[in-house]
Amino acid sequence: MKDLWTTVKVLLLFFLSQMLGIVGTFLIMAFRPGFDIAGPDAFDKLRADMDPVLYGMVSLVCTLLLIWLLCATRLTSPRPLRSFAKGMPKGWGWSIVGFMLVSFGLSMILDPFSLENEEVMQTLLAMKGNLWCALLLVVAGPVVEELIFRDCITRVLHRSGTILAVVCSAFAFAVIHGNLMQGIPAFFMGVVLALLYLHTGDVRLCIPAHICNNLTSYLQMYLDADSRFLSSWSDSILIIAGVLLLAAGGFTLYAFLHPEKPLQNKI
Repeated sequence: MKDLWTTVKVLLLFFLSQMLGIVGTFLIMAFRPGFDIAGPDAFDKLRADMDPVLYGMVSLVCTLLLIWLLCATRLTSPRPLRSFAKGMPKGWGWSIVGFMLVSFGLSMILDPFSLENEEVMQTLLAMKGNLWCALLLVVAGPVVEELIFRDCITRVLHRSGTILAVVCSAFAFAVIHGNLMQGIPAFFMGVVLALLYLHTGDVRLCIPAHICNNLTSYLQMYLDADSRFLSSWSDSILIIAGVLLLAAGGFTLYAFLHPEKPLQNKI
């Protein structure tokens, strides 16, 4: 019961930080010159005219505050980010290679199903040219998500069983993305990240892998969708290529994780 309550508290803090980002953005917009805050359709107008860049900047502040709060309240393991002072595990680069191959493979497999969320894509595209939004998407976002879903939820639920910890943390990680375009790959990515976390008992592998994944996605937003190399591939070829990449990534990760027993009282 204590483990469940800890998980709930962490998720509530995460959702609270997300809501603060939205509310903070609305408040700043509402007090801009010329906006009628008392109008009957004020809220609808705020939603329609929401500034993605402003939202990204406010969310960055909320995310940094959440990182501090998680560490200060010891909901994470003690000083989790200082785990990097131990040095990186042997062969850690292969964990990132395997993770990215799995990520690319999933993207290719899902591409023919057209799961894109237009609202999410437009918001991300509007953020891409702003440095603070880039820091949120590429650095702060991955750090806080790894602290919450791996160093909080996976670590706590691991006491009740490895499978429970991996599946529940991955499912929660998928749900918070709020759309199928990100949620489906997020579940499988969450499984891999949980296994990487359990391999070391800290976030040394998870955060670099997550940052590399988000950096790749961020850079892809600068490419013209109509000129993508893969746009000329048939659906069947995309799926086959995706499965091959997924298999290659799975093999790479297995080869990285297998030489050592991952759960030797490290957590």
